[in-house]
Amino acid sequence: MNEYAAIFSDEGLIGLHKSVRTAFDKDEATPEDQEKNYGVHEYSDWRQWSDALESEMTKRDVNFEPVPW
Repeated sequence: MNEYAAIFSDEGLIGLHKSVRTAFDKDEATPEDQEKNYGVHEYSDWRQWSDALESEMTKRDVNFEPVPW
């Protein structure tokens, strides 16, 4: 997934990362007895995509708040 992250502009990376972070935060805020809307812990591609975005942002020295997996 890292090769895909490299094609985006800094602003694109920030927007995509914010979307992943929002999905994570919403799933975390959902009570345990309710279905999670995004399944960020259920589907490994969420973490892979987050890691790829964060790696590319780090390479470019773009500031971001990491997803606290």
